[in-house]
Amino acid sequence: MTYAREIGEVALRGDAWTWWDQAEGLYERSHRPRAGATMVFRKRGRSLGHLAVVTRVVGDRIIVADHANWLNRREIHRATPIIDVSPNNGWSAVQVWYTPGGQWGTSTYPVYGFIHPTRLASS
Repeated sequence: MTYAREIGEVALRGDAWTWWDQAEGLYERSHRPRAGATMVFRKRGRSLGHLAVVTRVVGDRIIVADHANWLNRREIHRATPIIDVSPNNGWSAVQVWYTPGGQWGTSTYPVYGFIHPTRLASS
């Protein structure tokens, strides 16, 4: 989570899955990706969620993002493609490119949405 805070413009702390609720009233949140937004993955199993910073929107269903500590390898992953596999293009479920295998990962991950670096006027 430190990496997303270092490279992104969203200044929140704590477990990744808590960022979505923390951002309410402070930052713009949406279910549409934009460059600079932080994607917030939900808790799943023993995972406390995950964060990825969008670097590029490729199309309606594909983005490229930077993130760290994926697959418990404590590595930084840059320019990682992520595809929306949710019904109706809602960005509530994604698959992440599996770099070692050179293919889309087979797991589907639930996502809250995107926190945009735009601070709300009331904050």
